[in-house]
Amino acid sequence: MIFIFCPRGNATGGTELLHQLGYKLNLFGFEVCMYYYGDDNGLPVLHPRFKGYGVPIAESVSDQADNVFIYPEMMVSSLIDIKRQLPLSKHVLWWLSVDNAGMTPELIKIVSDEKDLIHFVQSYYALDYVKSVLLVPDERLYYLSDYLNTDFLNIHSDDKRDDIVLFNPRKGFERTSGLIRYSDYRIKWQALEGLAPEDIPMVLKKAKVYIDFGNHPGKDRFPREAVSCGCRIITGRRGAAANDKDIPIPEELKVSDDAADDKILDLICALLQNYDKTEELYTEYKNKISEEFHSFEADVLSVFNEITEKTEHDTDRSEKDLREDLLDAVTKEDYRRSLYLITIYRIKKYVIDEVIMILEGYTRLGLGEDQTAVYIMNKLLDMNPKNYEAYLIKARALSGLDMEGASEAIDNAVSFSKGTEDEEYIKESINALGFK
Repeated sequence: MIFIFCPRGNATGGTELLHQLGYKLNLFGFEVCMYYYGDDNGLPVLHPRFKGYGVPIAESVSDQADNVFIYPEMMVSSLIDIKRQLPLSKHVLWWLSVDNAGMTPELIKIVSDEKDLIHFVQSYYALDYVKSVLLVPDERLYYLSDYLNTDFLNIHSDDKRDDIVLFNPRKGFERTSGLIRYSDYRIKWQALEGLAPEDIPMVLKKAKVYIDFGNHPGKDRFPREAVSCGCRIITGRRGAAANDKDIPIPEELKVSDDAADDKILDLICALLQNYDKTEELYTEYKNKISEEFHSFEADVLSVFNEITEKTEHDTDRSEKDLREDLLDAVTKEDYRRSLYLITIYRIKKYVIDEVIMILEGYTRLGLGEDQTAVYIMNKLLDMNPKNYEAYLIKARALSGLDMEGASEAIDNAVSFSKGTEDEEYIKESINALGFK
């Protein structure tokens, strides 16, 4: 059994990641559960925001040789005592951040001395810290990052935008407040606060620039959410923002702590005035963000197959065999199996063609991941705008999301299938789904 420790009733980027891990492990067939800790302050054990992940909850833990315990970095000061009480199990410290762990020289020595403790890192910033400060060898160190909520996968960022600069008042506000005073009302500022999670994309879609001069204790979500929604971003150079892997944007868009206010404001104004001409500065970052869920799935499967010593013959199979098995799994509606095979297919770096994308589209629909299905079909339609089966899958997904566009997708499916051997199949499928 894999136990994921999580603070009770808490909804943050870090706690969402803990549930995302549990969700993916569950899909891949691992025995996994959430173990919630902390005082009962009237909060529900499971925050309502995470109910959809459907990870089983454990009321207690046990010590067995095949058990794995995963702790967020905020538990670093207590996990050693827990580890002593559960000596048979494996223990993993997941560095969701570095700066929030509260490391002291004493803690550094204690953690460094734990020669059987496994470490996961969410960012390259954490990777560097664990290797250079804690001196953890590669055999006990795994990169396991995260992905944005799928609500950010299909953001259309071509809406009319206002000359607004967004900022997080909880991060780097000392610097931002100085810029606001110095700007002398030349810029319209808006704080990202008091928003429900579902409201954040709508705000990000209306602004042109997002700034973040905070500490970046890990690979933060707000910069990625902003870029996904079409914002141009400027960051400082603290924490994870200092390297070009966690935040891969041009160096001139990262400002040092001693940069003059007027220089920063000039940069902000340039992005506001040239918004339509600066998209390519963020293309690499945006593409990377969009594919993080695929990378996460591949990493989860690879890492946990290794640390649980789970042997699977599928990792040695040929591309032809995997494709045949994948088609069979989708045909039988065994969608957990098909997701597993698709992930193995990606780990093996076999070519992802239109057939594999169609099979993944049906898999995501079968798993209830409609946003992901839409994203994959949009990618396929960028490659081949006449792929009628992609339109059929997209229509099903959009209908499940209660979003506009399903009728247009159906019309395209019918139009492009005319005269093909699949024309009747497409019509029958549309009728069977209840589309008019």
